[in-house]
Amino acid sequence: MKPDCITMAAAAGSPLRAASRTPRHSSAFAPEPGRAARSLRLCAWAICTLFALLVSLPAVAGSVPSTVTLTSSANPGVFGQLVFLTATVTSGDAATPSGQITFYDGANEIITFDLDAGGQGVLLITSTMAPGPHPVTARYAGDGVHAPATSDVLVQVITPPASQTTLTSSLNPSIARQAVTFTASVASGHWQAPTPTGTVTFLDGDVPLGSATLDASARATLTTTTLEAGSHAIKAVYAGDSGNLASTSTALEQTVEPATLDVAVTLSTDPPPACGATPDLAVVAGTQVNYCFTVTNHTAETLRYHTLSSGRYELSGTQNGDAFLDVLFELEIAPGASGRYNKVVTAGQVNDLAFTWTAQSAPPTYAIDDGAPLDYVDIGASGVFVEGSAYVPLPFEFTLYGRTFSGGAVDALCVYNNGAAQFVTHPEQCGGNFPLFGSDDWFPPPPDANDSLLPHWDRLGGAGSVQYATVGEAPNRRFVVEWRGKNHANEEDLGLGCDAAPADCGITFELILDEAGGAVSFSYVDVEFDTEGGDVLNIDHGASAGVALIDTYRGLRQEYSVEQPLLADGRTVRWTPQHAPYLAHAQNRLEIGTPRIAATPSTIAATAAPGDVLIRQLGIRNNGNHALEWSLGRVASDAHFPRQSRHVVPVGDPNRTSLARPPVDTAATAAAPIDPSAPPQLSGVFGLPAYGVKTEPGRFIELVGVDAANPGPFIRVGITQDTLAGDFVGNDFSREYVITQCLSVAEECFDTIDTATGELGEIAAIRTPDFSQGWTGMAWDATTHTLFASASTCGRTDQNRSFLHRIDPATGIPSAVAEIDTGAAVCIADVAVAPNGLMYGLDLYNDALVAIDKESGAAQAIGSIGFDANYRQSMDFDDASGVLYLAGSSDPLPPLTAMYTLDLATGAATRSGRFDYGYPGTWMTLAGLAIATPGGACARPGEVPWLFYDQVDGTTAPGAESTARVVLDATGLEAGRHSAQLCIHSNDPARAMLQVPVELVVEDAVDSLFADGFDGAP
Repeated sequence: MKPDCITMAAAAGSPLRAASRTPRHSSAFAPEPGRAARSLRLCAWAICTLFALLVSLPAVAGSVPSTVTLTSSANPGVFGQLVFLTATVTSGDAATPSGQITFYDGANEIITFDLDAGGQGVLLITSTMAPGPHPVTARYAGDGVHAPATSDVLVQVITPPASQTTLTSSLNPSIARQAVTFTASVASGHWQAPTPTGTVTFLDGDVPLGSATLDASARATLTTTTLEAGSHAIKAVYAGDSGNLASTSTALEQTVEPATLDVAVTLSTDPPPACGATPDLAVVAGTQVNYCFTVTNHTAETLRYHTLSSGRYELSGTQNGDAFLDVLFELEIAPGASGRYNKVVTAGQVNDLAFTWTAQSAPPTYAIDDGAPLDYVDIGASGVFVEGSAYVPLPFEFTLYGRTFSGGAVDALCVYNNGAAQFVTHPEQCGGNFPLFGSDDWFPPPPDANDSLLPHWDRLGGAGSVQYATVGEAPNRRFVVEWRGKNHANEEDLGLGCDAAPADCGITFELILDEAGGAVSFSYVDVEFDTEGGDVLNIDHGASAGVALIDTYRGLRQEYSVEQPLLADGRTVRWTPQHAPYLAHAQNRLEIGTPRIAATPSTIAATAAPGDVLIRQLGIRNNGNHALEWSLGRVASDAHFPRQSRHVVPVGDPNRTSLARPPVDTAATAAAPIDPSAPPQLSGVFGLPAYGVKTEPGRFIELVGVDAANPGPFIRVGITQDTLAGDFVGNDFSREYVITQCLSVAEECFDTIDTATGELGEIAAIRTPDFSQGWTGMAWDATTHTLFASASTCGRTDQNRSFLHRIDPATGIPSAVAEIDTGAAVCIADVAVAPNGLMYGLDLYNDALVAIDKESGAAQAIGSIGFDANYRQSMDFDDASGVLYLAGSSDPLPPLTAMYTLDLATGAATRSGRFDYGYPGTWMTLAGLAIATPGGACARPGEVPWLFYDQVDGTTAPGAESTARVVLDATGLEAGRHSAQLCIHSNDPARAMLQVPVELVVEDAVDSLFADGFDGAP
């Protein structure tokens, strides 16, 4: 180590040396400002020069022994502190040693200078000596009298200077799970100390967050996304290095606010992208309402995947595929930003809605862990037993694949005997065919299996029990469903297994929902069925079961196993959400002015003598909250058009719209021949008998009978021809008029089908005026005694246009009416005429119900049916009730063909039941739906000679009743029973036409003569 000039000068025998020996602390050597400092530097230069000359002079050593003693003023000393190393030379004689002394740091010479008059040499150590131990020695060179000598080694320790650590945050306050960067800056306690190096550890209280290495500027950074909401005391701990001591920063209070999602809903009647200003709105039934959702992202993540739901949503127009029923859609909202989403629905009734908005940064999915030990909850003492299936209200809010189901009485879990459970929002969704419509290995499962949990989806038998219970306290409750000692239905069928319920009978497993974290657990206690003779059916360990979480409508599903023996006793398969969802809630109230019509009496019956004129009162009451507009006269052909144009969004891809037959299923097999000895008797079997032509790829095309109100198994009538459209003409239900693919030529034929045998009766070939059109639908109009048919270019050209025609039932000759014009692309799959003469069409391109003017072809969309309809569809009115039925096919796989009712005010389709044709997994369409119920023509003023009204139309206030006088005139009528159908047309969206049967019995003249007791005696 080489001394600096001041240190060397302080050791020389100059006037400065005397000054250097006097003080013993560092303050005496503090630099002086101004001119004094400059003078000191000049003096030092001169002394250095003189010293160099002195040390070059030769010295002669004497023989008197001498001793060198070396001492330190501070040991250890701190880097930058003034430390004096004093070498004292003594001898046995009276003379004071003189000459030179040299200091060494180990083998390295530090400095050589003359002893002072007292035989001492003082070395002033300043910041030039590095931290650490230094083995210092002093060597005396001797003089003419005294001999050389060396001191013992003095280990002078120089400790590093103190350091100072400061801490800053890149974002304070921050949001939970938001990236925050902490920067620690380390400074040395002395200006000449080396730059701090090494590591810094960041602590959240006493919990380490991580470590980082100091850079060249003595800074270290750590970015973390683990901070949850609350106050965090963050510290930075510097570990120190060889040149700097360790230090800890003052605690930095990091405030972390909760990561939240805000949603507000406002309503208006303006079309998107408008956004209303209030969450409450009053409208008239049938008005399209624009629900505008404004979502603000107060999280640290960019949210892209969203689900909007309302468990209590009852506005008609909302069905599968509608965003209010939990469709997963993409909308990118950055942290701190807001996004908007508009949903237009048609108001149907009063609603007070509570919405849940769920948002995630990535598509919802689950991590599957099957390595956990058995997680079993014994609910034997507290469980509620289930018979068949049970509608169980959820004890707490739970999210599955991004869809959130509310706790309490709104949403529920439907628990089934067959090892499955399903989230539902209405009690009527619980039960029915789900989820064993078909076999348990049908993946993807049927549409009925939406929002389902399948721990062991299988044909389980009647042995054992199913029970459920809620355990624990909020917010850590667990909902448990246990299947205990369940046998297999195949065992029951073959008599191989147990049919009682001993402790060791069948399999036992549980479904567990965790309130905290949203995990789903399938826990397996016993997965062996105890089949006689061993596992001869190969059904143990899940070999005959489906184990999965599924959301069919949104295409979100994960299978653990499908008919594979992957389950084991004592195993738990745990499903943990990969991306925690953010939830927000909003409420609104929509008051809908809705008239509700009622007639008193509901039927009019009278008996009259010939020539009598009777008067009856007909009360027309309004039980709604909006003015009722009614009429007994003929309605205009466009009376059902919405007063304002409606916003309809297609469900699915409209470019995939097809009116062709469904794709061929190569696995399908032909159905068994029809037994001719069992002729169908639909009227005695079905509550609402209907006919249609069932078409399936690879199977017979058959005329079948079905109950339109409660669809289930078909009654097979007979083999027939591929059918495009059909309807009954009048009240003759012995034959249905149809348009078919001709047997003899490659064109369409106008035929009849015998409803007793299915036999075709060909009337004529029937061609559309333009080859680009193809026949799609047919409907009988009882008010004008006209048979209408629709045709379309859909699938035949690159345009989607539809046309309306009339057909002569006797000859099959068509005549064009007009193009069905909505002002946009339209693909009419079928038409139907209500008992009041108003025509409706089903538009596959927009998946909407359309109002059609049967005289001009003008058309207007009423509203979405709510699902992606494709391929052949058919619909017909029940002329007795005025309800419109649709035999519809949804597009997603697996296919769903079911019977629906269509709301004439909103277009919404409500599924009344799935068709049961005995086997799953194939496409099926039902063409030419024709309901076989009689409906008399409406009695218009002037059209029935014995029926008159004194008031044809009117307006009735809410809660009030209007009265019309009905005149029954028996003048000129023959004796007997005379009937008519009085039709009241109104703006009641639920009952646009109310039918009041009228019956007048005219007595025979002789009977009338004796009716007063006259016996003819003179």
